[in-house]
This record gives sequence, C-alpha cells and structure tokens, in this order.
Amino acid sequence: MLDDCCSKLIHKPQLIVYFAIIAYFVYLNYVKVDSPGMRRTHAKDSYETLREALPNSVSRRSFIAATVGASLAGLAGCTGDTEDTVGGSGGDSSDLMSRDTTWTADWAIGSNNITTILAHHEGFLEEYGVSITDAVRGQGSGNTTRLVGTGDQDTRLGKANVIPVLNGIDSGQDVKIFATDRPRSALGLIYRPDRIDNPASYSGKRVGVAPSLEDTYALYEVVNGMGADGDLANDLDTIEESAHPAVLSNGDVDAVWHTTDTYAEFIPQVSAEIVFEPLFKYEPVIEDVLITNGEWLAADDNLEFVARCLTAHSHAAKWIMLNPEEAVDILQQELNPDLQTVDRDTLVVALKTGFIALSLMDEVKTVGHNFMDESLMTDTATVVEDTYGIDLPPYEEYVALEVQQEADLATYSDDEWNEIIDYTGEWADILE
Repeated sequence: MLDDCCSKLIHKPQLIVYFAIIAYFVYLNYVKVDSPGMRRTHAKDSYETLREALPNSVSRRSFIAATVGASLAGLAGCTGDTEDTVGGSGGDSSDLMSRDTTWTADWAIGSNNITTILAHHEGFLEEYGVSITDAVRGQGSGNTTRLVGTGDQDTRLGKANVIPVLNGIDSGQDVKIFATDRPRSALGLIYRPDRIDNPASYSGKRVGVAPSLEDTYALYEVVNGMGADGDLANDLDTIEESAHPAVLSNGDVDAVWHTTDTYAEFIPQVSAEIVFEPLFKYEPVIEDVLITNGEWLAADDNLEFVARCLTAHSHAAKWIMLNPEEAVDILQQELNPDLQTVDRDTLVVALKTGFIALSLMDEVKTVGHNFMDESLMTDTATVVEDTYGIDLPPYEEYVALEVQQEADLATYSDDEWNEIIDYTGEWADILE
C-alpha cells in the first residue's frame, strides 16, 4: 500500500504542495515555539505570509480548511477506499444552510466591535455550516434593532447594545435576544479620587459625559441608589469626548462617564490621578446582545440556522481571545482599513479593555462564549426598567433560549483561560 501511495503522490504533485503548506504551518505554529506568546508571533508571521499570497476574495480559514480536506482526500485515495480525486474541503457541502439575510452590527468596526464581522469575513460561518448575504456595520444600536424587528433590508440578525434593544422590545419590535456578545457593561465612572471619596455615593459633583452616552449615566445613579424621584444627584456637563482628558486635568469636572477602553486612552493624557469604577461592579448589566427577528426565527429551519450562526460566532470570539494580536491585524488590514491611521498599540489595548477583559467571566469559560442565562438577563432588564421607566414583557417572550440549547458554544481549558488572563495583564485586575 505504501508503494501505491508514493506512486499516487508522484503523479499528483498538487498533493505534495498541500502537504508542504500544512507542514509549514505546523512547524511555525507548534514546533518552532516554546510558549503561547511565541506562538502568537510565529502564527502572525505565517498568516501574514498566507494573506499576501491569497486573493482578497479567499479567506485564510477557508483556504486552510480546503487544503486540509484536499490532503485528506488524497490520503484516502492512497488507501484505495475512494476514487483518486482531489478537491473540496472534506465536508458535506449539501449540509450548508444558506439564507438571504444580513447580519448587522451596531457601529463602525473597531477593537471592541469585531466578532460578528470577523465571523463572516474570515470564514467561521461557513466552517460551521451557514452562509449569509453579508455582515456589515450599522448606524447605531437603535437602528439595528429596528432593522431586525422589521426585517428591513433583509436584516434578520443583529448585534446591538442591550439598552436600545430592550427599549425596542418595550415599544413592540419583534426582536428576540438569543445570546450575549459582551456579557458585562463597558460603562463606568472615570473619577478623580481627590474630588470624589466614595464612587458609590456622592452628590453635587460635576460629571462630564459625551453626547452619545448622555442617556446612560442615570444607570449608575440608579444602581447605587443616588438621586430621588428620577432626579440625578449630580450635575451633568455634555462635553465632547476629545475634551474629557483636559477637563479632568483642569478640574473643570470631578468625573467623566465613559467606557473601559476610553479609560486606557485617558491615563497618559490626564495630569491628575484617575480611577475607573465599572457599572457592572454594582449590578451584572450586559453590554451587547445578539438578536434576531422573532417571526423569522419561528419559520422553517431557522432555529437550526441561527443556532449554527451562534456556534460560529462563539468560536470566532474564542479565536479572537486566543489570537488578539492577529485579530487586530485583520481589523486594520481587512475589516476596517480606515483604522490603518490609528496606532496599532491603541487598538490592542482597546481590544484588551473593551472586549477581552469584559469577557473574563466564569460562565464564559465553562458554559461558553456568548452564553445567556435567565438571571443575567433579568437583572439587566430590571436595571433598564428602573432607569428608563419601561415595562418589559416576561423574560420568556423576548429571549430565545432554545437557540442556546441548540448551539455548541466555545469553552476554554484552564491553560487557555490562564493564557488569556496573563495576556490581558493589569486590565484583568482593574475590570475584575
């Protein structure tokens, strides 16, 4: 049989090429490394080489999967069990579920808003048996919620901030939440400890807030029991985000209301000592959720389709967590070339603080990335109801746990989890 196999390889030189590619990646990523950190460096080099060699229309994951499949098919041919042919990815293409739908994110594609777009453009969806029309940036969470609720522009899948989603459900939008994206809120108080002694209880202070976040500061006072009868205990100053470091340094405000990744940017820009107090420290509030159209989910085989989408999304998120440096490269070079003008280190820190650190929950490790459970969702809903005066229907009417039950979420081994914590460094402690 060995002689027969060698003969087939001689007459099928493309198989030798396939095996050489696989051997090259194995060598760079697993043999020529002594630590996970070194693996990231070598993997980055090898993947960048492959990116340059492939046309833009072909993702590296799809190419590697096809290469492995073709090689296995060739090996099978050596045994005489199959026809002597090479081609395909080794999977059953008839099992691919396709839908004419767009998966719409909330805002521009950045370090903290990458998974949904990457899952599509880097081939994770196809790897887990689904095909969609496209995955695109949105025009805000409120608009994404409306598009999903109405099915407008063939949008039946979305990723959006939980607050506009719950407000949309309260107003009658046909939206079902089927997973978390970032399971902990990125919002928090960036304050000067020389001005505010106790960040859980203060009044009469001046708090700067960017226009886009003005409506969310009340969440912090609600969870801490500050204010009364819907009135805030502190004065809000609407200030453009770019001016926040200056007004903090000058003492024009005592604190600003912003996000985890902003805190990292502000530290070197603010001359005074500042501290970040996360909202989730007081209540387990979700940041982003994955949503689908309720009527569409109930039709045909769409439950299985959405469950496969969730499986792909979950494994894409895990890949980002374990390959953050390469994820940033893909973000800058492929998904959002506008970010090529942004310092790469800034994007890396934003990924650490705006996505990875917010995902460091025991449930993410053991239940799986993009997990959803009743207590987390109902706690979040209660805070949103109390803050905005809305009245949501029962949990079962707007959360599609059946999608979670059908999906295969990505979990983490102890070694993988420790590697992520080590990589995240001080931010894992700050946002603990």
